[in-house]
Amino acid sequence: MGPTESPENSNLTDYSYTRIKGTGRLIFIEFDERLPNRIFTGSPTGGLFVSDDKGESWRVGGTDHLFVPGVSHIQVAPESSDTWFIASGDGDTDFTFSIGVARTKDAGKTWEWINGVDESLPVTELNKPWNVVRIRKLLVDPKNGNRLWAATTEGLFLTENALAPTAEVRWRKLAGGAFQDLCFQPESRGRTVLASGRELWMSTDSGTHFNKIEIPRDFSVITDDLPEKWLTIRMSADAPNLLYVAYTANEGHGSHRFNAELYTFHLIDKRWSFIREFGKGMGAQKQMGHGRHQSIAVHPKDASTLYWGNVLRVHKSEDGGNTWEDLTRGIGVSNMFNIGSSMSHPAHVSYGGFDTGNVWRDDQGVWRQVFFGDGFKSVPLVTDSTIGIYCSSSSGFGYMEPDGRTDFRTPSRNVAGYQWKVHFAVDLKDEDLLYYNGSRYEDWTGIARGDAMLQDRKVLEIEADPALSGRIYIGTSAGVVVKEGFNGAWSQEWGIPHAEVRELELHPYARVLRAATFGRGLWEMPLPAVEAEIKVRGEQHWTDRSILTHLVVKNGAVLHLKGETWMAYGVRITVEPGGAVEVHGTIEVLAGTAWKGFDVQSSKGFLFFKGKSGEVRYSNR
Repeated sequence: MGPTESPENSNLTDYSYTRIKGTGRLIFIEFDERLPNRIFTGSPTGGLFVSDDKGESWRVGGTDHLFVPGVSHIQVAPESSDTWFIASGDGDTDFTFSIGVARTKDAGKTWEWINGVDESLPVTELNKPWNVVRIRKLLVDPKNGNRLWAATTEGLFLTENALAPTAEVRWRKLAGGAFQDLCFQPESRGRTVLASGRELWMSTDSGTHFNKIEIPRDFSVITDDLPEKWLTIRMSADAPNLLYVAYTANEGHGSHRFNAELYTFHLIDKRWSFIREFGKGMGAQKQMGHGRHQSIAVHPKDASTLYWGNVLRVHKSEDGGNTWEDLTRGIGVSNMFNIGSSMSHPAHVSYGGFDTGNVWRDDQGVWRQVFFGDGFKSVPLVTDSTIGIYCSSSSGFGYMEPDGRTDFRTPSRNVAGYQWKVHFAVDLKDEDLLYYNGSRYEDWTGIARGDAMLQDRKVLEIEADPALSGRIYIGTSAGVVVKEGFNGAWSQEWGIPHAEVRELELHPYARVLRAATFGRGLWEMPLPAVEAEIKVRGEQHWTDRSILTHLVVKNGAVLHLKGETWMAYGVRITVEPGGAVEVHGTIEVLAGTAWKGFDVQSSKGFLFFKGKSGEVRYSNR
């Protein structure tokens, strides 16, 4: 369902909108030098994306169904454009774990892990999540795809048989320390390696020994007193001695001070140049305040064409970094915390996400930005004539209407400071009546044990289908898993990427299941047709009921429906001969849907009910 491009602005100021618009984190851009129009980008929580037209359009890169679909970097083997190496997981922070380096030889159709056996690459073990290893960058020899470097938080590693069968791949450690980025000097045939972290280094012996490159003392890299600093580096064969350096800094988690700038360094004459700072128009750290690094890439055939990825979107510059164009089209990588749907108009849905605030989708499929900050629970209230969205975010709790009215409503002092993280529900009959959990929000998570399908997964959400007894869905750290029947086995839902699912919402009337993924946006699947039925006997009075399964009103029974009776999609009420339904209020169905209605049976064919038929009476008509 998306979003797959930057949402439109609903009611934010231009300043706020340009700071937050986007879909999610994109932390690398890379190229295939054999195919000059091909570009790769990726999300550490959502996975790999590929463009075959220089970024004008994008497609998924085949990582959706890996156990950890997030990708932090990619390299293409010089021998074949179909052979790729990816660094799995989150190389920047710990939203997803890195479980090593994977290889494909068929352009993403199948993957195999090449972490080595005896001489192996350090990775995060899923049963020891406190011992985190991040793989931040990969670098392949431009002449030999067997030589592959990995920059990790545990040091710099090299394999010299990356194309060998998986059991034969071996890695060795070249240097200790935490490495952020790597690149080759294009004319060096793999001998000159540039490396970065908080500082800048150069090796002339393929990464065995490094010497520090001095940075001007008046550059922000030196003068900033911010504790968290990163340098991202890239070069192009079009200008083989020009190094682009992207700088990012902040105070760490919850930062209120930050910076993001771009420089160049000439390897021959040792000359530094300041290009520009990155501000709100690009969603950069300088205006966003998040501790996530930027990524930069230089086109291998044109040194003036740059690409920039950040916490919200990906951009392109054709003038050496002075002006930029947003290329975030067809890349659905939103990191969603929560979702909410209108019960009466289910096409209206909204979400709260990491870095992207609160975003609302209307019944035409258009996404609009409605609230600023980190977004959490969000619920649209829709009638035939009005639309309003309740939003909770790091900027507060409020109610928004698309015409621009915004009303902040902090629930009470006893949750002040956490009001933007509480779960809440809206009374369908009185939109001003809200229900809060009344305490600080905490994720309810657990590790499921005993079932092979659930091993090493974090369980975050659960939904039961009220119309199919024993059918249960759970949202996990690796997609959605379903159980058929109380004694059934758990099985993976393959129609959704295996990104972490933060919230499931089963819409009882529309008969759809929606999943808010942390990295691949919002997904929806139709639920199976209703099978369960309830038999009504005797005289019963139902007031303001939701009918989610088939009903059968038996001979001699009278069912009184009072107030508003909501009918789920695909549900019917069968009235057998001799039975009756009296409607004292209204029958409500979803906007734009048709209800199957009453199936009133006559005595024809019923031997014991000769002369009788079912009845439906409307006392309010």
